[in-house]
Amino acid sequence: MPSNLNITALTLTKGRDVAQTTNIDPSASAKVIFEGSIRQKLRQANLTIDVVIPVLNEESCIEGLLHDVMMARNHDWFQIQNIYVISDASTDQTDGIVQRLARRDFRIELIKKPERKGKYDSINLAFSISSADVVLFIDADVRLASEQSIAKLLHHFRDGGVSLVQGGLVRVHPGFTPHAAKLAAHFDWILVDKIRRRKAISFWSIDARVMALSRDFYRQLVLPCSLADDQFIFYSCIQEGRKFVWADDAIFYYGPSRWQISVTSGAGISSTPGNRANTSAKSWYAGI
Repeated sequence: MPSNLNITALTLTKGRDVAQTTNIDPSASAKVIFEGSIRQKLRQANLTIDVVIPVLNEESCIEGLLHDVMMARNHDWFQIQNIYVISDASTDQTDGIVQRLARRDFRIELIKKPERKGKYDSINLAFSISSADVVLFIDADVRLASEQSIAKLLHHFRDGGVSLVQGGLVRVHPGFTPHAAKLAAHFDWILVDKIRRRKAISFWSIDARVMALSRDFYRQLVLPCSLADDQFIFYSCIQEGRKFVWADDAIFYYGPSRWQISVTSGAGISSTPGNRANTSAKSWYAGI
């Protein structure tokens, strides 16, 4: 990886470091047992994973995604060793939320960039600091459909030979109403997904909202200053003759996670106009 990336001005907050400067009781047995168990599994895992979440003013959704990742099921063949949240000079409460959660999970690390440079710069930064076997990028407004979503995506790396894996179509969670622009975009994603299924390796295969890269691939990548970070990564993979996999069974959502819905819905989801729109979207998707 090129050494000209300037990361000296970044502010890093690691969960274990925060705990030393706050009033958290270091003798809390539950926390000690939890961290000790994870560290032991990290030493035994065949694949090490770094999760990276680029953020810019994501106070409304970052806590939900971090909760999902923290609760994701680890297996004996892989372990998540770091959860990097790279803040592109956020000005809302995003950084504070991440710092608070870092006190609960030593794997969470907030990286605050001093000035806004864009998502491509955050991705390059992640490439430069990670040493994991696989780097998994997840957009901040995405949620895991289940505790197995990450495992289903990562299992494609178990036998080696795979360089890039992208998650299945990011669906709108049933019963959740995104704003109008997001809902309109979702119809476009549905069409793209249908086209993509007709030809697996094509322009339509590009979707960087959930993607994982092997170390031998990401260590030699440097993204140019461009909005098309997903296209650059995908075409670099194909041009170099590397293997790409679309993990259709690795499901991710927009909106509350599956287990949040089950806990908070109570008597069920009301039939609001927005929810009826989602029902129509689901019916329309099934019919095309």
